[in-house]
Parts: sequence; structure tokens; C-alpha cells
Amino acid sequence: MDDSMTQQEWFLAGLVCLGVALGMVLAWLSTRRAKGFKKRLLDELGEAGRLEGGVEQRFREIVSDRRRWKRSHSLIRKPFSKHVNLAIETAAMIYALAGLVNTMVHLDRYFDSPGQAYGTLAFLSLIIGFIPAENMISNRIDKEMDAVLDDMAEALKFKRTSTFLERARKEWQQ
Repeated sequence: MDDSMTQQEWFLAGLVCLGVALGMVLAWLSTRRAKGFKKRLLDELGEAGRLEGGVEQRFREIVSDRRRWKRSHSLIRKPFSKHVNLAIETAAMIYALAGLVNTMVHLDRYFDSPGQAYGTLAFLSLIIGFIPAENMISNRIDKEMDAVLDDMAEALKFKRTSTFLERARKEWQQ
């Protein structure tokens, strides 16, 4: 009996680790679109450059409405302010952790079959892996976007949009 209990505990721990890893992979996949924002920005500005005076106009549009431009590049669009979203994600993490612990402790009491329990464990651990990983990756990409948009605003202010574009093409297309 002791050996089977140990095997089941190892299986449950492995299932939780697998769910967390899968959640992290899904977070990475969900942020891939936003990560390629530099290439899409160059394409956008190149397209605007074909029009007469279009590059500076597009610079103004992007810099004036940063939030809208940044949201257009993300796959997961969070509806509230940053602080409210963080509070919601924190509550989701707490509920998922409580549910995970509760599921592991009362595995035989709450579920009719082991498959239900294993599915619940995998799903809760996926949530536990996804939320912090997506948050970290999105914050890093947000900081990169803010830096690029600050550079664009500075280039627009000092009438150096063409210099910005040349430098960006050299740096970003490597």
C-alpha cells in the first residue's frame, strides 16, 4: 500500500509540473504576436512612406494614441486598468492554488473517477503556470514598446523621422 501511495503522489506531482509547463508554453505562444511588433511597425511605416507626407502623419497617429496601437498588437486584450487586471489575476492565482491543494488533499472525496481529478489538476496547474508567465512576458514586451514609442516621439519632436527609420531598419532587421 505504501508503494502505490508513493507512486500516486509522484504521478500527481508530475501531472502538476506538466500542467505548469504547458501553461508557460501557452503564455509564450500567446505573446508571440506582440513580440514581432518592431517588424510590423516598420512595415506599417514603409507603407505610409509611399504616400506623400505619410510617415510623419503615421508617426503622429501612433505616438498620440499609444494605448490603442499597443493593444492592436497583443493577442490577449485585458479590459481593465493595469492595477485592476493585476488584482483579478492575483485572485485567480489564489483560487487556482487553493483549488489545486484542495484537489490533491481530497482527491477521492470530490471526484467520481480518477480521470476527473487528473483533468482538474492539469487545468488548475495550467492556470498557475500561465498567469505569471504571461504577465512577465507581457510586461517585458510592454517596456520594449514604450521605449520604441518614446524614441518615435523624440524623433517626431526633433524632425528626425527619416533618421529614426534608417536606424530602426538597421537594428531591427538583423
